[in-house]
Amino acid sequence: MELEIFREKDIKTKKWSGGTTSELFIYPIEEDYANRNFDFRISTAKINVEKSSFTELKGYNRLIMMLDNSLKLLFNNKTKVSLEPLEFVEFLGEWDTKSEGMGRDFNVMYKDKYSPLIKVFKEKKENILSINKNNFMNFIYVFNGEIELNALNQKELLKKGDFVYIDKMEEDIYFNCLQDVGLIQVIMK
Repeated sequence: MELEIFREKDIKTKKWSGGTTSELFIYPIEEDYANRNFDFRISTAKINVEKSSFTELKGYNRLIMMLDNSLKLLFNNKTKVSLEPLEFVEFLGEWDTKSEGMGRDFNVMYKDKYSPLIKVFKEKKENILSINKNNFMNFIYVFNGEIELNALNQKELLKKGDFVYIDKMEEDIYFNCLQDVGLIQVIMK
């Protein structure tokens, strides 16, 4: 089991026409988003304009979840979807996609050979959260609060904005909630 922690201060943030985006993870690791040669990418974004257009990502599926505000999406000038915080929608990256609303979002972009499973956890201070072992790549994003990770005989403090990669989780992992906390788990199958 391999575990790697990415601290918010070390995550690369870039500007885009509607705000900023922070790449949490790209696979394969040596690939580049701009070249569109990755298998999957996990990121967050701050949408700072009321109306924006999404970048076309032909050959990829997309999953988007708002973390703090609502968002309205329009796909191919036909289908409208309204997202409330912590709700997500999946759609094809090649669709003409427009959004209305500002806030922070969580994104997964992936090729057809993957099938991400998304779980959202909201826990109260002093609760203990366990995540069961599995044979897939796992990613944990802390979108709110502070939590202590207990895995591989080590303890690590995770804060809002931190991100964890766990390859082939061979044992259950535990989190001690130091505050009210929000986590997103992505299991990349």
